[in-house]
Amino acid sequence: MALYKKIYARTRIWRYRLLSGMNHRMEGKPILHQPLLIQGSGLVRVGERVHLGYELSADFWSGYTYLDLRGEGSLIEIGEDVMINNSASLTADGSVIKIGRKTVAGIHLSIETGDGHSLHPEKRHSGDFPRLPVYVGENVFIGDRVTILKGVTIGDNSVIGSNSVVTKDISANVVAAGNPCRVLHPLK
Repeated sequence: MALYKKIYARTRIWRYRLLSGMNHRMEGKPILHQPLLIQGSGLVRVGERVHLGYELSADFWSGYTYLDLRGEGSLIEIGEDVMINNSASLTADGSVIKIGRKTVAGIHLSIETGDGHSLHPEKRHSGDFPRLPVYVGENVFIGDRVTILKGVTIGDNSVIGSNSVVTKDISANVVAAGNPCRVLHPLK
């Protein structure tokens, strides 16, 4: 990459570091290829060689990785050798997101541990809604534009196809895709 492009990318990373709230705690140091914005008061724990962003992919110049830690007990844990592509959004809403080692994810990954608001009309603004952890196993391959919802566990080595909405657990060693995401066949 040309020097001026590297300077531009580094300037964006530095600016987003200043914009991140300082209420969170960070253990480990990810390798940033695009900006990282962290909000909230929980803990982010990253292993060795965690890459966030990818310079040869969509949204490199305009996107950023967003980690939102809403409330007490919020934890986002990313294992070693994980690569998460551009414009990911992970929201641990008083719960836990754990991504196992050697997992790779495409652009626009979204993981949510809660609904954000109650589904019941009378409680919509109360903050009273279920919060459930999300666990992504080791060596999982997640395609582009995948959404993983609260309470989901994805087993080791599985593949989640692009544009999937994962609403239920996916077992290990399978290929799954769709909206809602379902197992298509075992890995061959």
